[in-house]
Amino acid sequence: MINTEIKEMYNRWIEKAGSYNETELSDSFDKFFTLFVAYNILYIETTKILVSEGKARLNSYGGVPDSEGATKNVVKYLDNTFLSRKLLEDPQITKAIVDLNSVISSKFYIKDTEWDRKRMDAINSNQDNRVAKAILELIYGVRCNMFHGSKEFIQMQKEILNPCIIILEKVNKLLFDKLTN
Repeated sequence: MINTEIKEMYNRWIEKAGSYNETELSDSFDKFFTLFVAYNILYIETTKILVSEGKARLNSYGGVPDSEGATKNVVKYLDNTFLSRKLLEDPQITKAIVDLNSVISSKFYIKDTEWDRKRMDAINSNQDNRVAKAILELIYGVRCNMFHGSKEFIQMQKEILNPCIIILEKVNKLLFDKLTN
């Protein structure tokens, strides 16, 4: 369970994300950033819970390891099969995955072509033990590109950001629901 302050902070970021319209490039960037901040709030709380249960670890500084928190720990907390199925049974998510696959295979790369191909192969395998983690790794890769300045501000970026936004909205909802119930 998460405390009231964390819930309120998360809800403020979700409300802010709702104010963006992904038809504008700047809104796609802003909405992704905003949703990732909300996601960050949740995966930190998730990791703290897993650490208290002996199922995750903190980094050497006593903080949440960002990459693990955003990927492995979310998958552990929500359960790999549950998360994979919830994502794949949602028609908006499956369309977002098809769109990502198309963009990654023809126009963009997230990390490098081999890394991207392995993630897309895992997602397309429909194997519960591979799908969720690969999806979250792709989202985290986009986040790293954006937060560290290697995403060009060009219209084509919407093709990768908008599907990621759809996925992040769903993952945020699933995490928030479990953390508050």
